[in-house]
Amino acid sequence: MSDRIDRYLICPSKLLERIAAKQLIAYLEKFALLPRLQSAYRIGHSSETAVLKVLSDILLGIDAGDLSALVLLHLSAAFDTVDHHILVQHQKHSYCITGFVRQWFQSYLVGRRQFVRTGPSATLELQNIIAICIDDVARWMRSNRLQLNTAKTEVLWSLSSRRLHLLPVLPIRVGTDQVMPVSVVCNLGIYMDDDVSMRSHVSKTVAALFCVNFGVFIAQFRAPFFSHWFRPSFCSGWTMVMQRWLAFHPISPSGCSRC
Repeated sequence: MSDRIDRYLICPSKLLERIAAKQLIAYLEKFALLPRLQSAYRIGHSSETAVLKVLSDILLGIDAGDLSALVLLHLSAAFDTVDHHILVQHQKHSYCITGFVRQWFQSYLVGRRQFVRTGPSATLELQNIIAICIDDVARWMRSNRLQLNTAKTEVLWSLSSRRLHLLPVLPIRVGTDQVMPVSVVCNLGIYMDDDVSMRSHVSKTVAALFCVNFGVFIAQFRAPFFSHWFRPSFCSGWTMVMQRWLAFHPISPSGCSRC
């Protein structure tokens, strides 16, 4: 009987959470309490806008002749390691949420348990500055009981295609680990190259679309003559063809292959 009552209460509780979340976001936006560059769970601040912001900053730096660096920090089970006591304190001191509203949020957090198992050139000067910034971020994470996953941290240096030979090859210190720079990173589902050509993303997208479309074609016509074509080796071969084509027809940041 109790299980049946719990199932009946799921829908009203979800509706109540949606109403409370809508009112909370309206309050935070009205008084400009959210960080300007915070993305996700906000209208006009999606993962797409976050990627566009990063790409825009890198392209502006390249156009100005500067060396750009992209460091992607990874949190280990970010939502599971949030300290509820610190979160409640932030609601009071950072967002002025007090009284009955704060008690209502606290009732969702207090009394619940979670268990987590944790385990001299300008370029060098820039690397040291980046390492210091990462140390500051890591220190803030530790103060909020968050864990930085250095094993999944990636570093991408960016320059124009003509100056790729000037990219640093030495590792960057992230905490106590040394992270080697890579030529391609995946940022929120978007593959970014060190020359910002988007060649890797285009290649992976074209290969995935071709395999999907060809599979639909086979499913519709059910032609035995084509059935032996739709194999992983065929898709990988097509991917190699597209990669070779992109190698001779590079895509510039402006989107024109002839520029």
